[in-house]
Amino acid sequence: MSKVTIIIPTYFNQKSISALKEDILELKSKIKKENIDLQIILIDDDSKDNTFEIIKENFLDIEDVILLKNSKNIGSWKSIKSALKYVNGDAFMFLAADRQDPIEVVSQLIFEWKKGENIVIAERKNRVDTFMSKAFANLFLFIVRNFFFEKFPKNGFDISIIDSKYLEFFRQSSGNYYIPFHIFWLGLKPKSIEYIREKRDHGKSRFTFKKKLDLVFDIFFSYSKIPVRIF
Repeated sequence: MSKVTIIIPTYFNQKSISALKEDILELKSKIKKENIDLQIILIDDDSKDNTFEIIKENFLDIEDVILLKNSKNIGSWKSIKSALKYVNGDAFMFLAADRQDPIEVVSQLIFEWKKGENIVIAERKNRVDTFMSKAFANLFLFIVRNFFFEKFPKNGFDISIIDSKYLEFFRQSSGNYYIPFHIFWLGLKPKSIEYIREKRDHGKSRFTFKKKLDLVFDIFFSYSKIPVRIF
């Protein structure tokens, strides 16, 4: 039986955890019919609400689940990177705990990988977001496509599935890295499917403007040759 590892970073997600569990159980049931199993790794980024306690209540009775908690807030992508050491699946992927990425899309990614694709990305066809979030995203993606990766999806992507033969390339990467970029930086050529990212069910995004700006600078110095040319 094949196995897929899903890493789920959490941060102030206490209201969505119960529904997330139902999504995971639905996914497990669906892919089991195709002889595929799941490993789930949940890593909490030092939430100050009851997120981690609710995770334990909901997920400890599910087979092949690893629960982790950061001692301080480090951000979702660094949390994901720290969790890569625990991956034991034949492929791995990442899923937001806010349930904006439909579980049907996750299963579609898994089935495409099972057919023989090494990397499959779910490219956003559209997104249900605030005007400011859309404006920042459009500017960010314009910069990405013009200064970093010309073939990066026009509307970006958050979820993907990656065959574990590439796992070490992601484990050994530098501290400041962004996995969607890393796929293209490695020169990999993913297959793409399209989907519409849903509106958040509960709470609000903790990905503040400052955190977005920090990510932009991290990416700028990690992936661009411009700083080298300047300095």
